[in-house]
Amino acid sequence: MKNKTVEKLMRFLITLLGAGIGAALAALILPLFSRWYPIESPYTPIALYAALCLVGAAVSFAFSSAIIGRTMKLIAAIERRWDAMPTQQIVLTSIGMIMGLVVAALITQLILSAGASLITISFSALTYVVLGYVGLRIGFHRYRGGKTPRMRRHLRRAAEAGILDDADLLMTEEGEDEEEGEAIPAARPSRKYLDTSVIIDGRVLDIVKTGFLEGDIVVPQFVLAELRHIADSGDSLRRARGRRGLDVLAKLQKELQTPIIVDQTDYPDLEEVDVKLLRLC
Repeated sequence: MKNKTVEKLMRFLITLLGAGIGAALAALILPLFSRWYPIESPYTPIALYAALCLVGAAVSFAFSSAIIGRTMKLIAAIERRWDAMPTQQIVLTSIGMIMGLVVAALITQLILSAGASLITISFSALTYVVLGYVGLRIGFHRYRGGKTPRMRRHLRRAAEAGILDDADLLMTEEGEDEEEGEAIPAARPSRKYLDTSVIIDGRVLDIVKTGFLEGDIVVPQFVLAELRHIADSGDSLRRARGRRGLDVLAKLQKELQTPIIVDQTDYPDLEEVDVKLLRLC
């Protein structure tokens, strides 16, 4: 019901937009038409506006289904891409886009000060699109594993002083130190550990397909054992969920260029799989 309501609303707005475009065309055509053919009847402009509005609305309504379908697919693709992005990267991307739009607003004020015309309005719209996209791309690529250059320098110095034990904190993306001009080693992607519920859910497969997930995929042997136990369950629902999880692992094996790592570490003193996974990580 909700999707139908949204679709009807979008269809109405697209039709209304088409009518508006028809009215705009009438406003452009009418002065040109009156130069060669004097308009004597006061009903002629009204008829022209009405005719072009109806034509624009009819054409927009006819293509509204295709426009809505493509728009919904684009929104779904953007949503999947953003779901796979870290929160810090989303924030930086949004800030970059906003800054690009602010710069575009300042530039368009200068452009429109020369007078509003079809050329200046079109150029202003193009400026918004281009600078908004440029800002978005700059913000997107500005993210570096959630660490700013200053944070990475402090982490590297702390690790060199022996304060930090995790050598991974020393590794950042390949680049140059902004203050010292030193080359910083490339970051080594961290391992991604999967638990039973994530595997059965299956959405990790879609995330892997996007290419955003870096590092080795690790499945602890106790998680794999639990998954096989569920797949052999006497309960048909549990058995179906377990087999779905095994199918997801098989598909992951095909999608990944490197094989899935099975970690043989176990903790006999612990019973809960989730507790074991927390200790392992």
